[in-house]
Amino acid sequence: MMKKLHFLLALLFVSALFPVSAQWKGREAPPYLANEIFRLSQDCYYFKEYLLVRQNAKEYIVASFLNREAIGNAASSAPFAKPVSPCGKRLHQIRLYRRISEKKVVVKDSAFLDVYSIALGAATDFDQSGTRKLTVNHICNPSQGTLPPLLCYAISIFEITKKEKLRNVLTLGNVPERYVNGEPQHVPLEPVVMDNLDKTPFPECLAIDDFWEGDLAFRADDFPKVTLIYTWDTAAKVYKHHSDQFPWRLSPPASVDSIPDSLHPVVFIQHAMALAAIGKKKEALTYIENGLTEHRVEGWKARDPQRANHIDLNRLRKKLLTCIARYETKP
Repeated sequence: MMKKLHFLLALLFVSALFPVSAQWKGREAPPYLANEIFRLSQDCYYFKEYLLVRQNAKEYIVASFLNREAIGNAASSAPFAKPVSPCGKRLHQIRLYRRISEKKVVVKDSAFLDVYSIALGAATDFDQSGTRKLTVNHICNPSQGTLPPLLCYAISIFEITKKEKLRNVLTLGNVPERYVNGEPQHVPLEPVVMDNLDKTPFPECLAIDDFWEGDLAFRADDFPKVTLIYTWDTAAKVYKHHSDQFPWRLSPPASVDSIPDSLHPVVFIQHAMALAAIGKKKEALTYIENGLTEHRVEGWKARDPQRANHIDLNRLRKKLLTCIARYETKP
């Protein structure tokens, strides 16, 4: 319940940062989308909502189309038999149209999202570049009594370019790749909230949670995590990693040499991740070398018998080094 409350507050915060004069959001389909909605329904895509965006004296429509399973999940939070699509698995998609008249639109681009469900957020030209950036909120519906998936509360950000395309501003290379069970997923990490840390008029910062996940030594409720901070680069038109500018938000360890024996394994790995994330790669390696010892690992096993059979020093070291190698701060 608290996580859901935090998510709703985050969405309200994001919406408050965006001017509403340049957009209008609706769920009831307008006449000019009728033909598109019918056509896509034949391919097992179901209309959810649309956003009217004005850019460069033109009107664009961003519409979301979900698969049948997501439409069912949106109807009720109670357990139910999931509908089966005759078309097989379908990724949700957002589609970009240019509005021609009250009865006609022209499709310009589409983007697919492999998430649980989506809801259109807001669109704004926060860097005054002439193009609007669209937020797409990720939604999930976990079963009662279970922890929500790690990507339950996330945001995608697309730019409506001057060439009338949808450009994902979060790309591999400027955002670390997401790993699951130690394997790369070929998609970038996604932000959990926007923020304007220095109180400027636009939301120039992203908070991106990075979970060190997929190891049997850690339970679903205690995966090590750091929250990376990204700032918008107006010239490059991408978000770049600058956690080094906000080290207090990542809580790195006070010392890389004096490490308490009582330190919990989750906190130890969070400290190593934090050091690497703020650009102190050498200190992170020293911290791992000094702290990840046979003596410490045996102490973790003795204090937590349920974890004991799964903690392996060499495996933890290898995965941790792989994790922190993805962080890089750029000037």
